[in-house]
Amino acid sequence: MHLAPTDEQQAVQQEARRFLAAELSRERRLVWDQLPAGHDPEFWQAVGRVGWFGYGLPETFGGQGASLTDLGLLVEECGRAVAPFGVFASLAGGLALNALGSPAQKRTWLPAIARGEALVALGV
Repeated sequence: MHLAPTDEQQAVQQEARRFLAAELSRERRLVWDQLPAGHDPEFWQAVGRVGWFGYGLPETFGGQGASLTDLGLLVEECGRAVAPFGVFASLAGGLALNALGSPAQKRTWLPAIARGEALVALGV
């Protein structure tokens, strides 16, 4: 069994690392802590534009259909950069809806989640 990331997976990791290094700074994170929403809408939109919210969602709903391994590598980079928790919450919420939602819920919500237009979280 080959467990090392593929060339494609490594490229995704490198691009994620570059994106996060450009978008996240200590100063920017400190400002976010003071915002009522707890996140920066510009950063949220930037993450939506690169397609991360839909990365693990099916292509039929506007996602990229990445595997859980691929998604795990992306999440690893987010953790390395201390990305806002909302990114993780949206990924988890989208995956949960994809696994457990009705067909109507999926049609309604998954495309908006994939585009970063719907703020979601997994509630337990």
